[in-house]
Amino acid sequence: KLQMNEFKTKSGLPSPDMVAAFNNMQMQLSLLGKREVKPENVYKSYSKLNFKDKFYSCLEAEFAFRTVPQILRSQSGSHYVHTGTIDVFFRAYSLTDKDLKDIEEFELFEDMGLIEHKTDVSLAELQKDLDQFLYEEDIKHSDEKKIKEKKKFKFDSPFGNVLKGFGETFKPLSSGGKKEASSFIVGKVLGAVNSESTGTCVTAYDIFKKAHRMITW
Repeated sequence: KLQMNEFKTKSGLPSPDMVAAFNNMQMQLSLLGKREVKPENVYKSYSKLNFKDKFYSCLEAEFAFRTVPQILRSQSGSHYVHTGTIDVFFRAYSLTDKDLKDIEEFELFEDMGLIEHKTDVSLAELQKDLDQFLYEEDIKHSDEKKIKEKKKFKFDSPFGNVLKGFGETFKPLSSGGKKEASSFIVGKVLGAVNSESTGTCVTAYDIFKKAHRMITW
């Protein structure tokens, strides 16, 4: 990805930071850090519950750097030097493992688009190969599950779905022997994760300013 890129504004117009009249440069770097927050660290009683997702406190640091050449005159002559500005953004997120997987897949598609641009391989062909490589086990297990379901002995109760509904009503435990966490409890955990990620973001911002001798209070 360390190649020339066409920078545009959110509206799709050419970026005003890139001037074609003289040489200049623009670089963007984004770093994402994550730390798992376990529900039992929020409330000890949550250790007795089963959560479908894992929760992560995330911090993103984005650096947008651009340069402008200037003429530096000295006794030995004149030469160009690049001076520039950098915008630093710190963002806090509370994400689940599913959210992080979606982000990774999105970045993978971006890389695939770059490969398609530089080679003759189409994006559809790349997607097909990657699905076969990444999800081969999932496809295999899915096929095996369908075969097993077909082999199951089907018993039609004369009571129809009455007993089925009765059983679902009194099904408090998950397969792991723990009670499923309600949406309210999941919201409480996400709120705690959000507070932690916000605090981490503020701390990182403060440390960054102190490390670069900026004014802090």
